[in-house]
Amino acid sequence: MDDNERTILAFPPPAPGYTPSKLPFFVVGIGASAGGLVAISRFIEAMPAENGMAFVIVVHLSPKHESELAAILQRKTRMPVLQVTETVPIEANHVYIIPPKNNLVMNDGHLQLLPIVRPNSQHGEIDLFLRALAEVHRERAVGIIFSGAGADGAVGIARIKEKGGIAIAQSLDDAEYDSMPRSAINTGLIDIILPAAEIPPRLIALARNAGQIRLPDATPAQSRESSGEADVNSDAEAALHEIMKLLRQSTGHDFRYYKRATVLRRIERRLQIHGMPDVIAYQNFLEQHPEETGALLQDMLISVTNFFRDRAASEALEREIIPAIFEAAAPTEQIRCWSVACATGEEAYSIAMLLADQNA
Repeated sequence: MDDNERTILAFPPPAPGYTPSKLPFFVVGIGASAGGLVAISRFIEAMPAENGMAFVIVVHLSPKHESELAAILQRKTRMPVLQVTETVPIEANHVYIIPPKNNLVMNDGHLQLLPIVRPNSQHGEIDLFLRALAEVHRERAVGIIFSGAGADGAVGIARIKEKGGIAIAQSLDDAEYDSMPRSAINTGLIDIILPAAEIPPRLIALARNAGQIRLPDATPAQSRESSGEADVNSDAEAALHEIMKLLRQSTGHDFRYYKRATVLRRIERRLQIHGMPDVIAYQNFLEQHPEETGALLQDMLISVTNFFRDRAASEALEREIIPAIFEAAAPTEQIRCWSVACATGEEAYSIAMLLADQNA
């Protein structure tokens, strides 16, 4: 495996890695194949030009032809539509298009091009961008999967959700080719399913509400009390305690000893999805809609998984452990590997790739 392939697969990448974004607005990553042009056009037409968000469209393009997508979409909107040809800063009220023969990632507040790596002609551009978007932009990242063939985007959507962003899919009856949105929906991680033309107003409402959300302090209450700080969020603290109680009673899972910042981040996602300003409103919602505890539990239990997740361990496997295993094995002996608790499989596939490289 060469350095370029490892750069594509590794999330987060090796040092210096990605720099977190400080952009204050939503960055919306849109994935589709060539069959999704109609859906993308409907979405862009329905989105007001002054929306306060940026849109990055990643579609499966033929490497043999120049793309006309930017020109086509420019006729649908007053927002500037730009095909990315070099590293560019991301601006609100702009649309950015992936060019042929390249992968696209987000780093800091910029879009960057990477040489494309497409083993056996398998598409992965959408997953790659959404993973980078999630890593860098986190809670203000939005991933949308539109019409297309294949499953590209399903893994990236999972990363968006893991990092606290919003996952959206086009409704299947609205999609010309439904395998891509279906694959995303089948992950069980999609927050919103709507026809393409109905997504823009929902996005605008989400973005507006995101700036109004108020959460309790991430510092535990007992720490603030011991330092002599006044608890100005007593009502919010009581609501947070009640939310944890409702979740425990409904699901049997006790999150009182989870990292407070993680719990608050997962609750913030639910506030965004439902357009609520604070945990007090969310407590009331939980009491009136007991089924919501299942969605909150799912958010709490989102797994964390990456290709080559622990770089030092991956390098030790590649340079020391795997070569030693092959040297000690008889020529006809079968080498087997067991990867425990592999979530969506990135760790297991990482080990498989290292073994395949050694056996090549």
